[in-house]
Amino acid sequence: GPGKDEDRYVRSDAVKALRKIGGENATDALVGALRGAGKDEDDYVRKGAVKALRKIGSNRTKNALIGALRGSDTDEHEDVRRVAADALCVIPAEDAKVALV
Repeated sequence: GPGKDEDRYVRSDAVKALRKIGGENATDALVGALRGAGKDEDDYVRKGAVKALRKIGSNRTKNALIGALRGSDTDEHEDVRRVAADALCVIPAEDAKVALV
């Protein structure tokens, strides 16, 4: 994820910086904030990670967004799932739209 600082605002600022940086390293950190052992505990930070992944818009980001909606990585917070669904609507990929159905 974007860091292990205890302050959610510090982690959220890290997510915003990663959004500006973009690229594979940023994508790895942002995806890590949404799933697995690095999943951030705070829905505010995860929602920011989803928004950053939307901006990056690669196949890897699309898969992470789909995971936030269904499967073993489904996010428990409705707001995070809603933002992920919105992001998938703007990333051009047929299988992303299938995930919304």
